Amino acid sequence: MLRIYRYAMTLAAALISVAALAQNLDPTVEVSRAYEGSLVEVHKPAMQMAVPDSVQHFRLDFDYSVFDSPYKGSYEFNPYITSMRPASAAFKPNVFYLRAGAGYRLYPVADLVWSPSFKNGFMMDVYASHRSYVGDYRAVMPGTEGWNGYDLWSNGGVSGRYDWKKGTLDFDVAYLGVHSKDLNGPRALDAVDASFGIASKPAQTFMYDVNLGYRFADDKAADHIRENFVSMDADLGPSFKGSHKILFELGLDLSHYAAEPDWGMARMNVTPHYVYAKGRWKLDAGVKVDFLVASVAAEASKAAKRQQVVYPDVHVEFAAVKDAMNLYAKAVGGNKLNTYSQLVERNHFADRSFLAGNVLDATVERLRAVFGMKGRIGTRFSYDLSGGYAGYANMLMDSVAEVEGKLAPMVAYSGCNKAFVELGWLLDTERFKFDGSAKYAHFWGFESLPGLIAPAALSGDVSAEFNIRKRIFFGVDCAFATSRKMIAPVAENMPYSISGYADLGCSVEFVTSRKLSFWAHGGNLLNMTIQRSPLYAEGGINFTVGLCLNL
Repeated sequence: MLRIYRYAMTLAAALISVAALAQNLDPTVEVSRAYEGSLVEVHKPAMQMAVPDSVQHFRLDFDYSVFDSPYKGSYEFNPYITSMRPASAAFKPNVFYLRAGAGYRLYPVADLVWSPSFKNGFMMDVYASHRSYVGDYRAVMPGTEGWNGYDLWSNGGVSGRYDWKKGTLDFDVAYLGVHSKDLNGPRALDAVDASFGIASKPAQTFMYDVNLGYRFADDKAADHIRENFVSMDADLGPSFKGSHKILFELGLDLSHYAAEPDWGMARMNVTPHYVYAKGRWKLDAGVKVDFLVASVAAEASKAAKRQQVVYPDVHVEFAAVKDAMNLYAKAVGGNKLNTYSQLVERNHFADRSFLAGNVLDATVERLRAVFGMKGRIGTRFSYDLSGGYAGYANMLMDSVAEVEGKLAPMVAYSGCNKAFVELGWLLDTERFKFDGSAKYAHFWGFESLPGLIAPAALSGDVSAEFNIRKRIFFGVDCAFATSRKMIAPVAENMPYSISGYADLGCSVEFVTSRKLSFWAHGGNLLNMTIQRSPLYAEGGINFTVGLCLNL
């Protein structure tokens, strides 16, 4: 792994040097990775609904989910109140925003943003967030009893950006803490993140966007693990006559774990692609060379053996009805490292025992083909409807295993196929807001691994809000998912499945002034046993009250 680290540092230096040399050239596109200040969102949709932006720009990257249905504990509750959100524009100067609340059951929540004012093109945010649950957890298996524990999540840091005539430079330094306690005792993960980016501004001849990131994570569970994760990516290339571009995307992800035994994995990719945008048409055609390298301790890696190295990276978009409907299609694929700290972020009760062996593997998506349409109807309603197919050679999934006659949570990897349909929408009027997302997926081709749990077939979020003269706000929200079943029995006389649920909530806010408001929220009003992660179910009905300062 030391050799890989040296290669990583060499590549980082080369990318930064290229960006520095490019300062004398005219850049092509503006890239902003500023801190997002929208801290209050209820059941954030799985699909991005930024229709106006997507109509104007290509997203040259795509996202994978480590879990098809990421873990969301009760700590993630947020009342659906638009006036409680900070300004959508990051780095808004002279802003102080504080939101805090607690209630029964004990769900303390807090968000803080402070944006001091600077001159000469420099902007900065100081931010912090906290979500937690302390109390009872319900029994989910017949003949078992509930237990008392906690789930604490904290994040805070400083982000900034400096703008000059031909480019931007941004940074972010942050702390992440995940602390939990269940029947196996307490566990804690502490992580420090640092990122740095430099990018060009719009011009005619050349563009660059270089980003470096580093995470150090320390897990204090029984099997002590220290994680080092390095990420580097860059987009470089010229443009011709405004509508044509040739870009080269370079990337390196490197994870290393100090444990017994040490292990590590690296992902490297190069993607040359041609971009054309003129009139109603937009085309981004590329071929991604993406490969994984595992350390000696990770020779059992399925991903390294199953990767196909060459993946498609093609996006096409056509404006069928100006400002109203865009038709789009894409064919993509690639690899993604699944780091240990990401596993803990998605399931706060995860630890080394969740891993089958010593290796945390990687996701291999051979192909994702998507067809869809998005746009607006009038000025108030936006939508995004898509469907397609995804084939995985290696996909990280929830699992359970038998340990001393009892079920214990695990993760496992399996190849599978998925056909899916997704819908996202937003209706936004002066007094009423209605938004949400829904996804239906049919899976097949799983490997016959005992204890493997299939993702939910149907899941989604729905939120509605009504306001009276922007003084009193009423909101209703619901996150839902159908049942999840085991692919193959983990053991005789140990059947297990995760029941479907509907997490119904309601909220109210009273705005006393532009600077102060009071809010209340009720969650899980149907008093259902909700397992967003196998074998863990928070308490039932809950109520939270709090205040919001926006100075």
